[in-house]
Amino acid sequence: MSKPMLQVNQISKDFATYSVLKDISFTIKREDIYGLVGRNGSGKTTLLAIICGLLKPDEGTIKINGKSYDPKQISMSFQPTSLYGYLTGKENLYLLSTQPEKAISIVKTLHPEQSSDVLNKKVRSLSYGQKQRLGLAIALSKKACLYLLDEPTNGLDVLSSENLSTLIHDMAKKGSSFIIASHEWGIIEANCTRLGMIHEGQIIKELHVHDSKDEPTVRIKTTKSVTKEQFMQISIIKSALEMSPSVWHIKLVSKQDISTFHKILTDKGISIEEFMFIHPTREWEWTYQQLSRGESV
Repeated sequence: MSKPMLQVNQISKDFATYSVLKDISFTIKREDIYGLVGRNGSGKTTLLAIICGLLKPDEGTIKINGKSYDPKQISMSFQPTSLYGYLTGKENLYLLSTQPEKAISIVKTLHPEQSSDVLNKKVRSLSYGQKQRLGLAIALSKKACLYLLDEPTNGLDVLSSENLSTLIHDMAKKGSSFIIASHEWGIIEANCTRLGMIHEGQIIKELHVHDSKDEPTVRIKTTKSVTKEQFMQISIIKSALEMSPSVWHIKLVSKQDISTFHKILTDKGISIEEFMFIHPTREWEWTYQQLSRGESV
């Protein structure tokens, strides 16, 4: 088993009397793309700032490859508002990137048709999305083992978002690791291998994205009352949770079981008036909502 590339151990942070992060711990391995998802104000950006060394935690430790924090090994996305508006995009890259030629190449990769405008116009005349591409190029051009991307698709069009996903996956295959902070579930699904849900400064659940996709959830409504024990007698069911009277979320052992599940219910004498596959992102969102209310899932 490979050793963790990043170890975040019991990190806490207060601002005055307000607790922003509370005893956060998690690990990231080489080639991981870790999604940090939560509502605005949940602590995502503060956690990234601590990991990259912009803020100091009140408690806890961070290690990279088993050693104390080294800023040279981490690159964090550059905020569009931090660019110099009176300079061109290319001038900003030469000033702010450690590898400007590579950054220029990344700008062209993200959106080939608009790259000339992004590189040659004054930054103050660019759209937010165009500035975002410059910020991403600065971050991703740095040679690092861990990249921290805070809401990386804000302002990006579909093409740029898709090209960014391809670039992230290509870099991960070559050994880089990522933390992507976002409040958009679709971004997490498109990019991440693991997911950490953060709420009010705490990681409330972690899961493997591919496991969630391989173990589908079906929403059913029965015409008569059925107990959890009755459902759990069916071998292809992994878990059953009653959402409201006669409405259940059923997690199956395998996605291959979806086609036979309805027939098995009928054979068991369980009559169904509603049967719907729940997309993984909708399931994650529901899980987050339940946990953030203090309910079990």
